[in-house]
Amino acid sequence: MPPLSAQPPVQPVTRLDTPDLQMLEDYRLKALKARRDRLAVSAVVMPCVVYAAARFVENHDLVFWKNVHFYLLVGMAAFILFHWIGGARRQYVEDYKDTVLPMVAAAFNFRYLRSGGVPLSKVTDAAIIPPYTTIKTEDLFSGDYKGAAVHVSELDLWQRYETMDNKEREKEVFSGLAILIELPRVAFSGHTAVFPRSQTISAALQGKLRGLVHVDMVDPYFEKKYRAYGTDQMESRFVLHPAMVERIERLDHPLVPGKVSVAFINGCVLVLVPIRQNLFEPPALAIPATDADSIRMLEHELQQALGLVDAFEFYRPQAR
Repeated sequence: MPPLSAQPPVQPVTRLDTPDLQMLEDYRLKALKARRDRLAVSAVVMPCVVYAAARFVENHDLVFWKNVHFYLLVGMAAFILFHWIGGARRQYVEDYKDTVLPMVAAAFNFRYLRSGGVPLSKVTDAAIIPPYTTIKTEDLFSGDYKGAAVHVSELDLWQRYETMDNKEREKEVFSGLAILIELPRVAFSGHTAVFPRSQTISAALQGKLRGLVHVDMVDPYFEKKYRAYGTDQMESRFVLHPAMVERIERLDHPLVPGKVSVAFINGCVLVLVPIRQNLFEPPALAIPATDADSIRMLEHELQQALGLVDAFEFYRPQAR
């Protein structure tokens, strides 16, 4: 079965005929015209800047293509023009997020915060979270669904390290989508973590550091794509029942197939989907703000998270 991310719902839940959306569409048309006008102006200004910079260095008896001043002047002009051209798009992005994303969230009885993020403090011991020193989150959707608290946001993690010449650097260790679900009626006594098969070595290391051991799965197809580790073999197999395995497989994003990580710990489910594409950014400026396909894809990411809660309707803690 193809991943659900490749199959958005036919009809968007969010209304597309509201006055706020129409105002946003009017602004988009103005921003699109402003960008085209600025591109036209820049097409005239930039050659003039190159010519003026070349004349400047030649008047000082310098060979312009070998002189740093020439490239400095041209580079500064290009940067200023590029920033100016992109100004209309940047404002549109802010207006789109402040208008469309709250509407999408409200369609699911959720809330939206542009600067919020999933509360990782609830699952700090989750083995799927790589060691990090810096965290950045944005575009938080949160709400209650069937008694579970659901949080969905963009997440970026960096790890600080020291180079051979004693200089500090940072490397990105995760960038993508994070889903955190708090299940009040489900209490995990252990810790279960599911890693992509491609991360077998790092998964084994992270699992060993947290006392996790490999869990043999009954689904051979799932075992080919993922590796599961847990502190309680019986609970891990029970948590990863067929309905949950199906949901994890459907979380696979077509841009990063077989890369999803999932942790079950402290009564929570944490899902990390490493994807470079910012899923909650507006479409290109040339695409209408009321475009149904764009709205459907935004809604679908939330439906993916709600599907995990649905899977736990089949879960009942085993009697000890």
